Amino acid sequence: MISTTEYTEDTKRKTPRERPPQARSARQLPQQGSQAPRRGAALVLVLVAVAILVPLALGAGALARARALRVDGRIDRAALRDAAESALARELWRLEADTNAVDALVEPWAERSRKAAARLEKGTDGVFVLVEDERARLGVPDCGERALAALLQLRAGLDEAAAAGEAASLFAWMRERSESGSPAGGAGERSEPEGVSLSAEERLYDATPAGTADETGFEAPLAAAMPLLSAHAGAKINVNTAGHDALVAAMLAGGATRGGAEGVWLRLEMSRERGDVFRSTAQTEALKLLRGEGDIPSPEEIAALQGVQNALRVDSGLFRVRAVARRAGRAAAVECVYERGTRRILRWLEN
Repeated sequence: MISTTEYTEDTKRKTPRERPPQARSARQLPQQGSQAPRRGAALVLVLVAVAILVPLALGAGALARARALRVDGRIDRAALRDAAESALARELWRLEADTNAVDALVEPWAERSRKAAARLEKGTDGVFVLVEDERARLGVPDCGERALAALLQLRAGLDEAAAAGEAASLFAWMRERSESGSPAGGAGERSEPEGVSLSAEERLYDATPAGTADETGFEAPLAAAMPLLSAHAGAKINVNTAGHDALVAAMLAGGATRGGAEGVWLRLEMSRERGDVFRSTAQTEALKLLRGEGDIPSPEEIAALQGVQNALRVDSGLFRVRAVARRAGRAAAVECVYERGTRRILRWLEN
């Protein structure tokens, strides 16, 4: 057998024989080739991780910003609601100091409300308080079906028969709900607290057109008439503050002709422009007030005035007060029905 070890002459020391360069490179090549795929796989894993984590991080940041905005919005709305409530409380105090025995258009609250309404319509930021005479509306159900039917004719454009049918349906619906003691069940209505049964007029006051339409089918007429209906106004309407539709409807319910009712309204408008105020509902004073420059009311106008005389009043003491606070595109509002003298809040709404 031939040995692979060589001996030198001088040292006699064993030295291993070196392998050829071709052999060394042949062994090393497989090792270098196995590391390249490993480096590529690691890069792919890193890219996949980045692709997963970046959207998660962005989503978490967006969610955090959205939550912060919601919190800021709630804080802003709470501050606006507090401002509105403070303004409403201040206006209620003013109403107690505004008494002049006649709740007419000349009272200070009316002028303040007109100015606030003008500013609110312009869209400016601030706090605005609007005051309406609640007894300028028709009280339901005290006004009766005839007055409501006349109002539906004026506001919804129904003919006499259709308006009478809609008014009868509404009153029948109210009686049914009042007798059954069950909630009206419409959208936007409040549920009855335990042990409390809402009256028929409160059910109407709470009802929305969408809520009553499913049961009675008079969504559009009710939506048109609702702004002039009140659950608290009672049977008499304030002649000094009532608008055209409510007052003409009351006269038509009293048996007046349309021409006679419109004639009385025109005379009433002229008397208001002169600054005249009804201080009683006596016919002699009413005729004197409406006579104007000396012309005598027509028989139809006199008959219209006589027919509605028992349904009129000259004072109110009951107000709908709404305070709106608005800033940077956000707004909050509170509203109540307030009885002057007794200082009772008959209704409270927030939005």
